[in-house]
Amino acid sequence: MRFSNRTAIITGAGGGLGKAYAKAILSEGGNVVIAEFDDVKGKSTEKEFKENGWNVLFVHCDVSKEEDVINTVNKTLETFGNIDILINNAQCTNDVHATVENTSIEMVKRCWETGFLGAFMFEKYCLPHMKKNQYGRIVNIASATGALGQEGFSAYGSNKEAMRGLTRITAVEYGAYGITCNSITPNAFTEPAQIWAEANPEQYKAICSTLILKRMGDLDKDIAPIVAFLASEDSRYVTAQTIGADGMIRY
Repeated sequence: MRFSNRTAIITGAGGGLGKAYAKAILSEGGNVVIAEFDDVKGKSTEKEFKENGWNVLFVHCDVSKEEDVINTVNKTLETFGNIDILINNAQCTNDVHATVENTSIEMVKRCWETGFLGAFMFEKYCLPHMKKNQYGRIVNIASATGALGQEGFSAYGSNKEAMRGLTRITAVEYGAYGITCNSITPNAFTEPAQIWAEANPEQYKAICSTLILKRMGDLDKDIAPIVAFLASEDSRYVTAQTIGADGMIRY
């Protein structure tokens, strides 16, 4: 199995895409730490995965708080002994689309603290252990909202572009230690997306019509396998890249 004796920290893995990433790694023999802010989701997902016989640990974590990040890293080392993979997935999304002048400073802080800052802190505290072991795989979840400059996403999109910048810099600084760092821009048919599509069928059809594959991605079949590849030894010669897991050509 690709992830035997490998341990991954996945932020925001209590549900949605994070849960799909965790499932992909656990199903191939890996250990996973669910770093999740929502205790109900985190405990429920941990219970579900343990019932499958998988090695998983839930740790309450607000990624915007340095003490929570440090605690998660320490709990991971205490339980599994090493940190091989880091998937920075957690992110508070901006529910209100607004132009720059109509975006509140509070929303900007919220997006950046739960996105870029959380990812930066997890990298900061995981990298010394990866460096020591001369091995590491980091995957940062970015977004086309920033890469394409989508209107109304000034807080969220700019934060996600910073994630891509962090990805490239990390790859350059730590490549000599056997550590790779990549990002993806997923276009997934998540539960919120499904609810929105049911309420807005015509708009959903219009969006899908712009995609080369004419559909949004399945979490487990389309998106998670790409993250699993980047988190595995199979991607040993891929670094500093952004993969468009989105069903269309973006770059």
